[in-house]
Parts: sequence; C-alpha cells; structure tokens
Amino acid sequence: MTRREMLVAAMGCALVPGSGMAAPRRPDLWIMPPPWPGDGRCLWEMVTRESEWREARKLIAGIGYWPWLLNQHFTDERLRTIFQRIRAWGTGFGLEGPVYKGPNWGYDSQPLDARSAFEQNLTFIRRFERAGMPPVRWFAFDEPVYAARHVAPRDADAAERLRHGAQETARFVTLMRGAFPKARLGDVEPYPALTVEEITGAVTAVQSICRNERVRGLDFVRLDVDWWLFASGNGSWEGVRRIEDFCRRNRLAFSLIYWASNEPRLPSPERSNPLVWRDAVVRQAEEYARAGGRPDQTVLESWLHVPQHAVPETDPTTFTASLIALHQALGRFAPARPTMRRSP
Repeated sequence: MTRREMLVAAMGCALVPGSGMAAPRRPDLWIMPPPWPGDGRCLWEMVTRESEWREARKLIAGIGYWPWLLNQHFTDERLRTIFQRIRAWGTGFGLEGPVYKGPNWGYDSQPLDARSAFEQNLTFIRRFERAGMPPVRWFAFDEPVYAARHVAPRDADAAERLRHGAQETARFVTLMRGAFPKARLGDVEPYPALTVEEITGAVTAVQSICRNERVRGLDFVRLDVDWWLFASGNGSWEGVRRIEDFCRRNRLAFSLIYWASNEPRLPSPERSNPLVWRDAVVRQAEEYARAGGRPDQTVLESWLHVPQHAVPETDPTTFTASLIALHQALGRFAPARPTMRRSP
C-alpha cells in the first residue's frame, strides 16, 4: 500500500475513480423487496407510489430482483414501467438467478445445470432488454454449491458434490463473461448450512478453474446467513468474519444479506407482530458490527412473505421503513474500520 493509500484508509475514505481525490466512503446498500406478497406487489408499489419512499431511495445504490420472477409476475407493459422508473431514479440494477438446481426448484419442473441455466437466463434477459432494462450491474448466483448436495450424482460423496458444484459455477461464469463482459459476477452461498471451509474451498476451486481457462473468475461472494442458529451453537459471527477476511485476502468483495432469519421459526403470536422484520434486520446489523464485521456491500433482501407492503416509508412495518432503520443501525454500530475493496 502506498503512503497515499494508507492516508486515505486512515481517513476512512475511498478514492473517487479517475479523480485522484478522496471522498467519504458511503455504504453500498442494495435492496431486494419480497417477491411473494401479491406476486410482486412490493416492487410494483415502489414503482407506482414512488413519492412514498423518497428518503429511503436516497440511501440505496440499487435494486436487485430475480429474473425468473420478473418474467413470471410482470407483463411487458409493467416491465417497461419498472425499468423506466429505475433509470429515472439513477439507481443500479442487479439480478440473482439459479445456476445449478434439482427438479421443482421453483416454477420449473426441470433440473438446471450451468448450460441450461445460462440459456434460460438469456431468454429472460432478452425479453427484459426489449422492455428497456437498464444495464445489469451484477449477477448473483443462487447457492449453486449448496444445491450440488442435492443435484450431483448420487454415488458422489460430500466432497465430490461440492467440487461438482464449483465446476458448474465456473462453467456458468465462463458463459456469463462472454455474454455480459461488463457485469460483476458473484456467488451466493448459505452459512452455516455450508461450513466456512466448504464455502472458502468451493470459491477457491471456482477461481482456480476460471484461471486455468483464462477467464476472469468471481468478483464477489455474497453470504446468506441463518444467524438465528448461532444461539444454538450452529455457526457464529466469527465464522462469517472468517469468510469476510478470506474474501479480502483473495481480492473478492464481500457482500452480506440482511434479513429476518428468526421470522420463520417464531411461534404464531410472535410472527404476527408486524415489526418482527424491521427489528430483526437491525439486530443483525448490531450483532455483526459487534463481531467486527464490515461488508463491502449490504443487501436488504426478503425471500419471505414479509413485509407485506413496501411503502410508505413512514409506516414502520413496511420494507422501505426497514431500509431506513437498517441504514441508521449500520451508522450507529459500524466499527471504525474502513475497507478498500471495490464493491459489487
């Protein structure tokens, strides 16, 4: 690190690309609103009631979604409206999709490998492009290494299954680099469903395969942390930190999903509390900060049926209100440890 870079790091700043000047480091905060209530209701609320989340919108770097759900939930006319608004807001756009899945993984009864997932993805994206889709900043892969446990040949042992998942992920990276050379590519994996060693070993294998094929490998790793399990001794925030540190050592950006890991397991009376989602993501922010963690990218993502609505931001039970609460929590609890990694 040069003297200038050390000075910037000490100031808690990042370099403004192309300027040679330092600017305050801003949190790279993305949102992926819940897709299930009303078949995409939350995203559509954000698009059609934009005046009801003006302040929250100032906090985000971009919006992510799932291509197969965009394809399933929205007509061409609605897609055009969604993409027009995202362009008008000037926010980034990202997509998270499958790479390697067994049969009946979602809407599709057929299993997916790297090639079939790529072709399916391309079909969706060509439709989106005709509807005016903005440039895709990143593509995230929906837990391909974890899925290999259920898709790889039955006679394979656990280690062979993970290697098979890494091979399919590397194949997908190669295909995506050819079609989308400017987009950043990242692998999403669950912890502690996969151990620290399984995740870091698989990512190392993906990068090695890509390097041997003379293809640029992954740009980031995104962790889906089931943090509610930590209280029972299954996994820990220290384990998450180890994965974050692994990413930094290997020049990978570290992305962390914030979500209400506790919500699906709560008894019905507690689950009915409309503030469960908001309070849980704030708790996650506090706990990981206390563990010394500071992701390069934060993703507020709900794959659950909550929150039921995205707006207004003034209602503490909505998704955009939880975004504001998370942003405030990240500011309160974040350790004074700047990072120099480029975000996804």
